[in-house]
Amino acid sequence: MEEHCYKSIKLDSQLSYDKAKEHILKSIELNPTSANELFPHASMMLCHMGLRDFENVLDDINKTIDIDLDFTGALGFKASVLAHLDRVEEAKDCLAQY
Repeated sequence: MEEHCYKSIKLDSQLSYDKAKEHILKSIELNPTSANELFPHASMMLCHMGLRDFENVLDDINKTIDIDLDFTGALGFKASVLAHLDRVEEAKDCLAQY
């Protein structure tokens, strides 16, 4: 499982987002409990961001917030993505929480 996590990080840094996404999903398959951890969702968020799939970015961000309410950085990302999607009022609400 860790091997796939490390490969996903390396691929993410090389802009191979689809491949990185495959390794993240494989790591979750090998360790299903990791689906309840912050790392896979934060990693998927970065992959989806690189793929410019902003609706899935929001889903990933919401999962990270559900897992760790203290991960305030997710609120900043969420505000940015919401603003990018022209959901400005929601973005302002996130920034107020941030």
